[in-house]
Amino acid sequence: MVVNDLLIPGTSQWDVSLLEELFCGRDVEEITNSPLNPSGVDDIRVWHYDKKGKYMVKSSYRIARNFSEDDNRENSALWSKIWKLKLPPKIKHFVWRACTNCLPLRSNLSRRNIVVEPVCAFCRVEMETCWHVFVSCRYCRDCWREAGLNDFVEERAAAAESFTEFMDTGITDADHWLAAKLCAVMWSIWRQRNCEIWENSHTSAVVTVRVAAVVLSDWSISLGLGNAEFYNNTEEHSQRWKKPNFPYMKCNVDAAICQQRKLTGIGVVLRNDQGEFIVARTIYFPGIYAIREAEAISVREALSWLHDLGIRQVVVETDAKYVVDSLTSHEFGISEYDFVIQECRAFLQSEPEVSAKFVRRNANMVAHELAKGSFSFDSPSVWNFPPLCIVNLLSLDALD
Repeated sequence: MVVNDLLIPGTSQWDVSLLEELFCGRDVEEITNSPLNPSGVDDIRVWHYDKKGKYMVKSSYRIARNFSEDDNRENSALWSKIWKLKLPPKIKHFVWRACTNCLPLRSNLSRRNIVVEPVCAFCRVEMETCWHVFVSCRYCRDCWREAGLNDFVEERAAAAESFTEFMDTGITDADHWLAAKLCAVMWSIWRQRNCEIWENSHTSAVVTVRVAAVVLSDWSISLGLGNAEFYNNTEEHSQRWKKPNFPYMKCNVDAAICQQRKLTGIGVVLRNDQGEFIVARTIYFPGIYAIREAEAISVREALSWLHDLGIRQVVVETDAKYVVDSLTSHEFGISEYDFVIQECRAFLQSEPEVSAKFVRRNANMVAHELAKGSFSFDSPSVWNFPPLCIVNLLSLDALD
């Protein structure tokens, strides 16, 4: 048996009924979470532990080290970065505990045979892990958006293979103030998580971020550094959708994940140079793809759809900066993500007046909301009139 035997004949979709007959539930979930390439490229050996899919001695050494019991104590470079941050000691200690997976998360307690419900205290759906609480939970994403860190967090999360790697790249890529802000918001999210559990106290993301801002500001003043401005990233909140220049159209695209139904959805919205709605499309696939793969596939689906419609003068906008960076890069890997990027490059090279551009989430809200709503519609669905979930957002974007 080969992979092709597990697909619906003549398609690039998993035969879920067949998978359920042959494999256990956990294996079916892992298989359906693997994106399929519709181009039918030849099979190739891929090194799973490298983002580009290429084998390197460095990555194999890192994997071998992971088997050692004291591996999480050998990240001396990361620990050094954490201790050098101008943060209250309690926040530094908290970040260190998070990176070493020493927080009393419900998943950790359950693994130690302590009888607790292992689900997240915020969403009460997913397993409470470091990655979920601080990266993928809806509540923490609201906090990152409120703090003006949403794009920064999403870009690092898409490229990271573990929570420790996410924190390492986050602290390394950021300047000192941004790294301190990242850690302070994480600490405040954890503080609110404890309030949810022990005090049954519910607080909005706005208040949680404000607590982080006050703590960071007070500490900065105590060190004689002045009252640093916490909400200084105005670009995140001020950027709005803009009409394209005549004769071009603009196509906004985004991806979303539905954890409950194990689906990955895509929303695509096309508007003209007057800002008028032309057409929209939604589609979803079985399986939960990695964030960067889902975003890359959303761009590929948009480019393919535009090609089928015969639209040749269009700007495609996405809020996934790493996807746009990959499209303009000369590097090429052999992972699933890289093959999707290669397909997108081929579309763009064949259509010289089609381009891809990065915009912040505020300028891509229509596609974002449509992607989240895609799971409520048939797949695929084409809309010649705006669906209700984006009507108000279209009106806001149309305002000068």
